[in-house]
Amino acid sequence: MAKKTQNIVYRENIITQSVNVVCKFMNMGRQDSKNGYYYKPHIHEEFEILYIISGTLTPKINGVDVTVKEGETYFLQPGQTHEEFSDSNFVSFYYIKCNFYRIDGKVAYLTNNIQDQIINSNKKEFKKLFEDMFKEVQNKKLGYWQILESTLVKMFCNLLRCNTSLNSTNYEAYGIQEYKQEYSNPTINLVIEYMKANEHRILSMEELAHSASVSTSHLHYLFKKYLNMSPIKYMMTLKMDGVKLMLVQTDLPTKSIAQFFGFEDYSYFCKVFKRYCDVTPLEYKTQFTKGIKDEI
Repeated sequence: MAKKTQNIVYRENIITQSVNVVCKFMNMGRQDSKNGYYYKPHIHEEFEILYIISGTLTPKINGVDVTVKEGETYFLQPGQTHEEFSDSNFVSFYYIKCNFYRIDGKVAYLTNNIQDQIINSNKKEFKKLFEDMFKEVQNKKLGYWQILESTLVKMFCNLLRCNTSLNSTNYEAYGIQEYKQEYSNPTINLVIEYMKANEHRILSMEELAHSASVSTSHLHYLFKKYLNMSPIKYMMTLKMDGVKLMLVQTDLPTKSIAQFFGFEDYSYFCKVFKRYCDVTPLEYKTQFTKGIKDEI
């Protein structure tokens, strides 16, 4: 007789949040200084994130003095004038230089409040993230760059989570998109969830209707009523949003991205992309890259 098994599935079917930010790692290092430390005023064109391993650092950011203690993290945003000073007998810190871009290619600035740039919570998590990234930089094993950038995404999210001021900032400022399924009809929510769970496939109207135990005509009626578009159009819109993210966040060939979202016919995929996005996949990626360069 077969033993009883348990399958636990966690699904976000009411409110889900994703951070649509492209994270680009540049370099990383560790500074160990005896008898104090000072670095003259300067400006970066990129982000810099620092974790204090030992001692205390007193940065001056745009003329404002702040103090960062052992175990704390702080970040600098592009264009900020800053200098670092420490009178500790010994100061040691990690630093990461990177860039965060919104999906439109603009810099994903996090805050206008300098005090929000000091993170003094979740110290163990940040310590581990910095240590793991430093090991990857040192060892340079297969896939290390992808691991660095994926860890950078985790660090970005933790910066937001650890600071309620950042977390409640205008989402458009740094690319957070808040998806709220506010439709009063549960069938709509159920079908959308099914679409997201099967993003690797092109679903038919019949399959979508079957997932919610309704007829195709009734499902079409509900989508037109609540979303002003057909179920197929909504599904394709979700897919094109995913395609755009992968075009700018990965170096995968466009054909591979198309296959990932269920498009076996590449020419058909290109036609669909042009119809929904008004440009070809190559043009979209080129425009995004140009937007980043112009911003820099």
